[in-house]
Amino acid sequence: MNGSTHEGSSPLATDTGDSTKLTSDTLRVGDVVNEQLLGRLAKLEKYEHKLAEVARVYRNLNAARKAVETVLKKLTPVQSIADVDELEQFLSNLTVKSQYAGEQIGALTELDKTNRAKIQELESKVTELKVADMERQTLKRDFENSVKERKV
Repeated sequence: MNGSTHEGSSPLATDTGDSTKLTSDTLRVGDVVNEQLLGRLAKLEKYEHKLAEVARVYRNLNAARKAVETVLKKLTPVQSIADVDELEQFLSNLTVKSQYAGEQIGALTELDKTNRAKIQELESKVTELKVADMERQTLKRDFENSVKERKV
């Protein structure tokens, strides 16, 4: 048959280096297997086991994406991980608020230290005044007793 095709077989059946691209549209049942088709089948077998792995990884990534989006929806105004600009803006605002809160805490801590020092100073003055008042009362009593003794 010197390079010609059998009746009912496609032009792909030739082993003459036909450059026709093999696809599911060009292959038909009954076509003769050639080197190009065997090569493609070998590649398919070689990578077939990886398809299950790719599908598993895809399912895991999709589940992780859904979990992240659930958290985003729950804790932020962002509805999807695709809303990168909105997420960036939210996190930027959160950072600014956090920095401001830290500054306010620092200022309040300083104010608290100052107020505690003033309270301690005032407590010392109160103690001094109590001692002075007791001395005054003792002097008054002594004075009254001395006045009474003179009258007698």
